[in-house]
Amino acid sequence: MTHVFPFHGTLSQSWDVFYSEYRRLSKALGRQPFEFESPKHSTIHEYVPKDGDEIIINFRDADRKQTLLVVEAEIIPDEDNGINIFVHPQGNPFEEPVKSAMSIWKEIRSALKKAGIGMRSEQLPKPKSGADLIIFFDRYHQEKNSGRKYTLKQVAEETGFGYLYVRQLHSRYLKERGLVKPEKRTNKRTNKN
Repeated sequence: MTHVFPFHGTLSQSWDVFYSEYRRLSKALGRQPFEFESPKHSTIHEYVPKDGDEIIINFRDADRKQTLLVVEAEIIPDEDNGINIFVHPQGNPFEEPVKSAMSIWKEIRSALKKAGIGMRSEQLPKPKSGADLIIFFDRYHQEKNSGRKYTLKQVAEETGFGYLYVRQLHSRYLKERGLVKPEKRTNKRTNKN
């Protein structure tokens, strides 16, 4: 199963994280945490990303015979400061040795999250109606999924709508996308004397 991690930044910024984490983890583990497939491993010390480049790293077992995890970073076409990072476990990610590779990847992912450039409110047009809030709700969930703090109160402040109205529309947004189970209604009778 492939996992996609959006990185809000440039390919150069993502490269800086991959390379610095490679150096840091090499010292901490006393071995290479992963190998670079693209760029070629022998050129990583002088590598500078260019448009259209792709970064590919392979996590291997201790004997370097089996690939456990492949991570690819590529530019999202037609989007400024957008990179998709694809994570391909080569086995069950909950069992060893793939589980160990996944734990190293999580450290790198955490560094990528810290280095990423969050989307700014200036990039989204001010909504003219409640229907226009969909793009803000999409962003809200994207930010939450990438580990950043972003609240519905911030959505309300950025859009100029009241917080309760934003919460109400967000609830409808979740139901329309099947992200929330509908509440079960029960008939409750009260005993009145």
